[in-house]
Amino acid sequence: MKKLLLLVVLILVGGCSTTTYWCGKQMKNFNQDEAACSFSARAAAGPIPSGPPAYYDSKGNYYTPEPDFSHVFWQRHLNSLYESCLYSKGYYKVDSSTKKCP
Repeated sequence: MKKLLLLVVLILVGGCSTTTYWCGKQMKNFNQDEAACSFSARAAAGPIPSGPPAYYDSKGNYYTPEPDFSHVFWQRHLNSLYESCLYSKGYYKVDSSTKKCP
């Protein structure tokens, strides 16, 4: 039950994420660079991990396994790869309150 509550809290907190704004010298190429970084990050991160499946025991009782948070760590790794790629192309994050490039 505690693990289920933790999962619900993680999902709720994850849903409160803010929008990230990027700036750089070549903003005209941003959409192309962003798509390339997204593709390369997904390729480098590998497939989304899946947890153990639910099952029936020999008596017909249905069981669900303990929550597996490996997908949360995979998503963080994917985001890190994506951001590193954009940084390497000369882009940088901008404060979400201003939403302007200097």
